[in-house]
Parts: sequence; structure tokens; C-alpha cells
Amino acid sequence: MANPQQMKLLRQVQKMQADMEAAHRYEDAFLSAEEFRWQSQNRTKRESEAGALLRDHVARGQHIHLFVRVDRKVRGVTQPFMYAGELEFVRWDGDSPITVWWKLRSPVPAEVQAQLRVPR
Repeated sequence: MANPQQMKLLRQVQKMQADMEAAHRYEDAFLSAEEFRWQSQNRTKRESEAGALLRDHVARGQHIHLFVRVDRKVRGVTQPFMYAGELEFVRWDGDSPITVWWKLRSPVPAEVQAQLRVPR
């Protein structure tokens, strides 16, 4: 059974493949080992319930976990997501989509930073 207090963000960092529609090329990226910039789906607005959940997740007792993969497939093989850590809301900008800046509670482990394209 899923835990309603746990939310998982599954993000693909490399989104410029020829088979990816422009509407699905979100600007998700690590800004450092402790910061991640994420864009919501194009239809998400800040005043929506989904927007409020993102902003108020700590007050609501909601834990948000980030799982990331760089590419969808490598040589025809679907790539797994790697756990990057738990997130805390920092700020947001825009609407439809919302761009959110998250702070990771713990830095991305050093041994996977290069693989996940975390800047130094």
C-alpha cells in the first residue's frame, strides 16, 4: 500500500532527445549537490491543490523524494532511476508550468554526482 505522506518525483535530466516533444522538455537540473530546479507539468498552477502541496509540503507532513535518471534509454535499454534524496521547498516562479527550486536535505552522494550531472 502506498504511503500518502510520501511523494516521489521521478525526473529525467536529459530531455532533448529527438523523440521528446517540446512540451515535455522540462528544465529540470541540479544546480549543486544540494539544489535541484524542477518544472511541473504545463497545466499545473500555483493556486491549484497540486501547487499548494508543493509549497506547503512540510506543514502538511508530506515528504517529497527525488529519483533521477539522466537518459530514458541507453543503446535501447531503459535506464533506472537513482534516489537523490528528500527535498524541501525553497521558492517558485511562474505558472503553467511552475518552476520550483528545491533544497536536498542531504547532498547528492559524491559517488553518483558525475553520473547525475551534478555541477561542482
